[in-house]
Amino acid sequence: MTVRSQFQLSSDALREIYDVCEEFENIWKKFNKTKSAPSFGNLVDGFRSNSNDDISQVRQELVRELMNVDLEYRRKNRVAISQSSYLTMLKADLKPVIELYDWSVLETVAGKDAFATEEIGSGDSNGVPVSGESESVDNSLSFLDPPMKAGEIGRIGTDFRLTGILGRGGMGTVFLAEDNLDRKVAVKVIHLRSGVIDAEGQRRFLREAKAMAAIESQHVVPVYQVGQQNGNTFLVMPVLKGETLRERLDRDGALPQDEAIRIAVEVAQGLSDAHAKGQIHRDIKPENIWLENGTGKVKLLDFGLVKIETDTLNTRQGTILGTPQYMAPEQIDGNVERGSDLFSLGVVLYEMLSGLSPFKRPRLAATLLAVKECDCDSLMEKGIQLVPNLANLVDSLISKVPSSRPKSAIDLVESLKALDQPE
Repeated sequence: MTVRSQFQLSSDALREIYDVCEEFENIWKKFNKTKSAPSFGNLVDGFRSNSNDDISQVRQELVRELMNVDLEYRRKNRVAISQSSYLTMLKADLKPVIELYDWSVLETVAGKDAFATEEIGSGDSNGVPVSGESESVDNSLSFLDPPMKAGEIGRIGTDFRLTGILGRGGMGTVFLAEDNLDRKVAVKVIHLRSGVIDAEGQRRFLREAKAMAAIESQHVVPVYQVGQQNGNTFLVMPVLKGETLRERLDRDGALPQDEAIRIAVEVAQGLSDAHAKGQIHRDIKPENIWLENGTGKVKLLDFGLVKIETDTLNTRQGTILGTPQYMAPEQIDGNVERGSDLFSLGVVLYEMLSGLSPFKRPRLAATLLAVKECDCDSLMEKGIQLVPNLANLVDSLISKVPSSRPKSAIDLVESLKALDQPE
């Protein structure tokens, strides 16, 4: 889960949130005896922080974490509830404590599949909508021009016929399309929906498109075109054939050493090309690393959180952006630099070699604490057989001290290539 948290909290506050979530989790574990879904309103009401953080900010993050625990256990125990009913229940339960809260976070925290009533219809195995979808799906496509031929969902821009849906997320939809030369392309659309995507979301999407278009690299997905239709911004990219590194790891576990090194080299080359344009990715993780069919060639995905070094206004002061178990410690504190991307790549390399994510914990607060304070076991301590100095290089990449990491992405490329040479 990519986090866009408004607050930077101290380790003391994170530890307090973690303890409360553990308490609520233990209450849920008694569900089979009580058969009554517990409420966490009393935990929030009785919460007192001994940290120096703003108590209202700590409470908002506490509510976010407790919602994660609650919805996880509702899924496990099949305690069905609709999204609207859940929101009504939370507002009533927490009203004495929190008068103002950004409730739009509910969907991004929970995901639509957490609730009893699905708001997005199903599709066939190719992602193409099938008949009988809910009316909300039709509404979500209302910004498109009508289809002109059989087999089309609709049209966007002047050149693109949409023929299927490749994927949906909280911020938008990726369509399979054909251009006016009958070439297959992918069209990524971010659509405005009240309370979820606003002008800020549109601005970030445009930044992603421009950032990707500015980078000339064989390891970054090219952008063919950017446009807008009925207030919805879209970008056009090639259709990728292959899988994400996350899919590969979930299927195969730890990778062969030479394959892990090759992937890391190509990711670092892509980062070097991005850094040369003054761009810091900020969200390097297996989900954002694409492996092409046949060659396994790496493409970096999702520049939606990119930091442009010359743009001092691209992120609000105090905002945390990234995916917790892959974020560098300084990134959690709101500071990001090129070395932060190298830290993230180091965590990915550790996972490729061991099959384990070194800092991942069951809860967000615990994960952030682990990144900031905990030293993970060295790959050598795990008994993994590696070429000389690889374990030491991984240790340097995931060092909590930025100056202890490789000086640049291109330096990392050279170090990794040197490792791959037998002595």
